[in-house]
Amino acid sequence: MSDNPEEKWIEPYTTAMLELKHSLMAGRILEARTAILARIAELRKIPGLHDRELQALADALHNLRTLERIEQQADAEQQQHDAAQNALEKGEPIVPVIQRLKSGDDAS
Repeated sequence: MSDNPEEKWIEPYTTAMLELKHSLMAGRILEARTAILARIAELRKIPGLHDRELQALADALHNLRTLERIEQQADAEQQQHDAAQNALEKGEPIVPVIQRLKSGDDAS
């Protein structure tokens, strides 16, 4: 990790954005968000204008939120897929299982 305080958030952010393993994604996003928010807090203590860096930090937070939404949607789709597969294996109709998941009642 960089010793430059302006760059300490970049490594965890880049790691989160490039993470391919679904199981690691939430942790990477959390690490990046924590580093970004720490940098924003540091900038608030330092007099002067930091418009460019603050904009980069805001953009990074926006990108992490987008990544998080994509991951949540992937989770929901995986749950639907798993439920449908499970229903098929049990010889049950798939439609009620999918409807139950979409309504938020995942008690199977």
